Amino acid sequence: MARTGIWLLLASLTLPGCAENGSARPQSGTDAPSGSASAPTFTRGAGSTAPSGSTTVAVAPSASALEAPPTASASASADVGPLPDVEVTNIGMHIGGEANTAAEKQPIREAVHKHYDDFRRCYGKLESPPKEATFGVDMRIEGAGGRAKISNPRNAFDDDTITSCFVAVFETVDFPKSKKGVAQMVSFSLRFRRK
Repeated sequence: MARTGIWLLLASLTLPGCAENGSARPQSGTDAPSGSASAPTFTRGAGSTAPSGSTTVAVAPSASALEAPPTASASASADVGPLPDVEVTNIGMHIGGEANTAAEKQPIREAVHKHYDDFRRCYGKLESPPKEATFGVDMRIEGAGGRAKISNPRNAFDDDTITSCFVAVFETVDFPKSKKGVAQMVSFSLRFRRK
């Protein structure tokens, strides 16, 4: 029987205040306190067809049924591991058709910066990472913001796996709405330097 089925069966047998025949039973001093590892006993109500001498049944879940399934966050954090000791720096950005002021670039730079640890994890997948390397892409960011369409990856890693990983990270960046509300073409480059 599946673990869920066991819990439903146990719950129906061990809920305090419920008798087998559906009528309420009085609480007794034999019930275990809330949170106790042992299940309360249950007394068959009047009119039960149980044989004589079978008035009390104790039910306790097995140890395996008490184990909680692993949470998604716990398994995700186990896969992360330590970050490689590499510095990530934005070394170039050009927004097509704009004045390219610091104020125009700041929201885009900040959105990408939130993902620097993800870029570090990609870099950590290299067996023999170079001391220093660059990676760049072109991004089409819609006027409403959101995720960009990534194209033209450029890098000095000469490794398809790392290229795919970096592109995948850029594809998860959530960009803010542009001030003019129009789509922007952005050329963006990062430098990776081992410490």
